[in-house]
Amino acid sequence: MFDDGRNALLALVSETDGTGRLGRGELVAGLFRVVRYVARGGMGLIYEAHGPGGERVAVKTVAAAVNDDEARARFELEAEAMSRLSHAGIVGVQAFGRLPDGAYYLVMEYVDGAPLSRWLEAGGLAPAQAAFMLRQVLFALGYAHAMGVVHRDLKPDNIMVGADGRARMIDFGIAKLLEKAAAGQLTRKGIALGTPYYMSPEQATGQPVDGRADQYAAGVILFQTLTGRVPFLGDDIATVLRMHAIDPPPALAAVTGRAFAPALEAVVARALAKRPDDRFPDMRTMALALDAAVGVVPSGA
Repeated sequence: MFDDGRNALLALVSETDGTGRLGRGELVAGLFRVVRYVARGGMGLIYEAHGPGGERVAVKTVAAAVNDDEARARFELEAEAMSRLSHAGIVGVQAFGRLPDGAYYLVMEYVDGAPLSRWLEAGGLAPAQAAFMLRQVLFALGYAHAMGVVHRDLKPDNIMVGADGRARMIDFGIAKLLEKAAAGQLTRKGIALGTPYYMSPEQATGQPVDGRADQYAAGVILFQTLTGRVPFLGDDIATVLRMHAIDPPPALAAVTGRAFAPALEAVVARALAKRPDDRFPDMRTMALALDAAVGVVPSGA
């Protein structure tokens, strides 16, 4: 849940251009002591910290210098979205607020592993391994959608894989709460939000989106885990967006030169359908179809 001192902190902190940088031993939210810098994320810096009981957490900060109105809204939306979600496949939020220098912070569970993008550096994965990782993400997305949250920026960098091969989603940086979209908040018609290589046709053309946009992104990731590359490659962002909107995706076999089970080709093709209505009706249905395509007996969601 959110830091109880959030409102007081927001009232006291000046609008200075804080860097969001934290030093070893620094205390965040009065509870979490910084241990080390970990990495730079899509919207800020990430640190490892320890809680009062010695538990490991991840602290994400966003510099006040980049906190224009839209960036601020996106970061607050991420905290609100993630705080509402409690699922084994989604990293949980423990606190949210602002640092004394004005930068925002988000305290999350620490995931000891590596992003899926790191696993894919050497190329594609075996179908059974790809299905094992992705089914967890699909069930977690289905849960998020039921809670009124659409991720909108699903990509390998936002999927953490532990040493046991289990995957968890992180970073709802541009998640859209459906109730807020319905109320007309935080919507800008014609603006495409997301990462171009994983963007659904409706996102690429700036149209309204729902959970089926996440399914499309999951289809792109499934394609990538099986072939080692995304389905659409271009010289610039505009070309990639046009391909998402218009071009049919290549078959897995056409990219790799290897034969894949027809059922697996069909799962990928359906998830990557141009029209949302032509995709799977929900994430669970896609997960079960993926299990069947690779001959995996489901062990539960």
